[in-house]
Amino acid sequence: MRRTGVIRMKHNEQAVKRLMRPPSVANWTRHNFRRLDDTRRGLLRFATVPPIHSLAEVYSICEAIVTDQISLDQALKCAISIAHPVTRKAAIQIIPIFFNHAQNNSLDGISAFKGFNTSYPIGRAPDGKTMVIPVSPTFTILENGLLTPVFLIAWSTLSLNDYQKQLMSTIICNAILTQQDFSDSDALVICTPKYKSTEVRHIRSWKARDYAVLTDDQLQDQFLRYGTALADVMRTLRGE
Repeated sequence: MRRTGVIRMKHNEQAVKRLMRPPSVANWTRHNFRRLDDTRRGLLRFATVPPIHSLAEVYSICEAIVTDQISLDQALKCAISIAHPVTRKAAIQIIPIFFNHAQNNSLDGISAFKGFNTSYPIGRAPDGKTMVIPVSPTFTILENGLLTPVFLIAWSTLSLNDYQKQLMSTIICNAILTQQDFSDSDALVICTPKYKSTEVRHIRSWKARDYAVLTDDQLQDQFLRYGTALADVMRTLRGE
């Protein structure tokens, strides 16, 4: 029993550390809801049952398709070489449909914006420090003569509701589209969910300005809700 208790304590402390490192804007958004109890449950699930694999390699291949103009064969070779089996499977599903989408829509990546990222403050952490979330486009394209940051979400299920899409879009607008280089632009979010009960992926997308920007008061309400839920979950994990 004592060993089990020690293991649980270590697991919970790791979960607390995970909570103190907010993920990128899409992953952060999926834990936010209009209700405090729903936000609390979302954060507790993220803390105790984290993702078992990363999609970073999938995003890198998609960026190379658009920005470096690699061929479909090259992209698939990269996908097959991914070590983690779940990530590799996702890449093999996603790459062909993303490649076709990029070709059909003439997605033209701008190499000068490789690695472009910024951050956005979301309030105070329980330790009093300012919390920020990364707002990092997967790549940036030129669309109708305007720089357009593109956020790729390669989840198998698109689990964001309309409010979460609005929240994410607002943060993208505030963090990126207010910058001089992007002031007249929009941002594009591309998702690759599976059709229900299949292993087949398809493309769904929206533009950030498709959604009305949340007001400062609405944003602060959500940040306060998130901060309250975060503190509650951390106390729960620490047994306080």
